[in-house]
Amino acid sequence: MPIRNVRPSDASAAPVLIRPIVSSNGAQAAFMYRLQKIQSKLLPYVHAIRMDKERKHIPLSVPLKVRMGSDSFSFGVRIGKGAMGEIFLGFDDTTGEAVVMKRILPGLAADPTITGRFLSEAQIGMLGTQHPGVVKTLNYTMSPEPTIILPYLPGATLNELLEVSTKLPLPQALWLIYYLCEIESFLLDEHQVVHRDLKAENVMLIDTTDEPAQFPVVVFDLGLAKMIGASRSFTQQGSVVGSPCNVPPENLLGGPLSAKGEQFALGMLLMEMLLGEFPGDHASPLIEWLLNRILKRTAPAALPLVRKLLKEDPQDRFPNMRLLQSEVARLLMSLPASALSQSS
Repeated sequence: MPIRNVRPSDASAAPVLIRPIVSSNGAQAAFMYRLQKIQSKLLPYVHAIRMDKERKHIPLSVPLKVRMGSDSFSFGVRIGKGAMGEIFLGFDDTTGEAVVMKRILPGLAADPTITGRFLSEAQIGMLGTQHPGVVKTLNYTMSPEPTIILPYLPGATLNELLEVSTKLPLPQALWLIYYLCEIESFLLDEHQVVHRDLKAENVMLIDTTDEPAQFPVVVFDLGLAKMIGASRSFTQQGSVVGSPCNVPPENLLGGPLSAKGEQFALGMLLMEMLLGEFPGDHASPLIEWLLNRILKRTAPAALPLVRKLLKEDPQDRFPNMRLLQSEVARLLMSLPASALSQSS
């Protein structure tokens, strides 16, 4: 049986746009129909991946009980462990909501860089209460073990989807970029927060089989997220933060954070979805070869968009995420109706 999320009454779950992208009501309805049609082709893959993951859960021999103030949680499955932390799946004892616990390994709790990023992740995750596309911090503590409680995200990461589907048809790739623009517009334009690690592993496509109105995409892993202009940093001077291939050229050269840097990461994600493999290099000759020899042949409609997102000079990209989202919406509306039925 799939794990069901019981959502608190104040949770925003409907995929409502912050502002309409298409001018008239009729055009907006037609556009929303296209989004739903494309999503229906992705959903069977997302659902199958989710169910496969949940079938492989191995219960802990001794469940964990965690209290944070007046909240209590029970965790029965460890679903991930890395060099710095581990993740457990369980439930809120009061609401029954499925939740995950992310905590730093005990030996690293004294490292100020790791704990600083962990605290920043927990605090920025509070923005998830304002937008369903940002993973929401439900509770956290920094002692005795730094721990964050997050909602369980039932679905498949983009990375997991690409492992199954290899690459995505253009409508599905644009569908995902559209929703990522919606989330990024909220983070960047409204709160001046840069994710800094936007990659396939950190994008979750939600299994909406049981809850069709749920927002279909969530970005998570906010440990490297930072407010533009913030002086506080947990990074050594001169070091590169984020997945190197998704870091915009201006940041590799030591330039300041800006909202336009995230557009470069979206461009690299779009290439990865359409090509079926990660470009893997910033080198302009390689990107040009991929654009001209492959993308030009397989998805020519997306070529001008990808070129603009990957411009080395950030001033040559879109002025903001909302205008980028409008261009993605225009491309989606320009596709023939027959293209919307393509499966991954």
